[in-house]
Amino acid sequence: KQISPPKIMVFDLKSDQLLFSYPLKDKTDYNEKSLFPTITVDVTSANCDHAFAYLPDVYNYNLVVYSMQTNNTHTVTHNYFHFDPLAGDFSNSGFHWQWQDGVFGLALSPVDREGFRIVYFHALASTMEFAISSKYLQNSTLVRDNARAFKVLGNRGVNGQSSASFLDEETGVLFYTLINRNAVGCWNTFKGEEYETKNLGVVAEDEETMTFPNDLKVDKKGTLWVLSTPLPEFFFSNLNSKNTNFRIFTAPVR
Repeated sequence: KQISPPKIMVFDLKSDQLLFSYPLKDKTDYNEKSLFPTITVDVTSANCDHAFAYLPDVYNYNLVVYSMQTNNTHTVTHNYFHFDPLAGDFSNSGFHWQWQDGVFGLALSPVDREGFRIVYFHALASTMEFAISSKYLQNSTLVRDNARAFKVLGNRGVNGQSSASFLDEETGVLFYTLINRNAVGCWNTFKGEEYETKNLGVVAEDEETMTFPNDLKVDKKGTLWVLSTPLPEFFFSNLNSKNTNFRIFTAPVR
């Protein structure tokens, strides 16, 4: 049961105070099918008032873009936000199922000379990676009139379905979960190499402890954090309270 409409909430982490909230617009930003699994904030310390937030809707296959400066949202649609019917089969922890989840993971490059970033993204039920400049996402008219600004990067290969991703701005390494493999993968965006399996690495992989890695981040000190969850068991069976069901992994990346 939904208690309140989806909203963006901004907190001051130093004081734990809620600064403001922005409720998404019904029938425009979301509907009864909507699910927003992540929020990606595009901001620099020099220009906080011009922050943007990107919210992927996995079931409606679109992206809600929020501007702090205008305190408003617009919705972006594109075929690349959809799932791949050839990559909808999942297997983990002894369970087998199909999902049709669309755009899910987003990651941001460092700011370019024009003040924009490359936004890397992929659908959950897909093994493909795509990219677009934030210059287009932040402008509702520009993105609507430039469908070809969305670029295909490449394919992660068999069992390359991924949920979350994050790019370390200092090293240029794009990290991403591999939920069908119980692993974390990576690709160095600074090397200029093609996004293909021979150039993609595996940071860690463990069938027992890293089950269904569903989220990851790199902090400012260069530490990678990975959250492992028993999501398949939660969905299709019952959690065993005697097991260690959740794990957080850390590793230096610089």
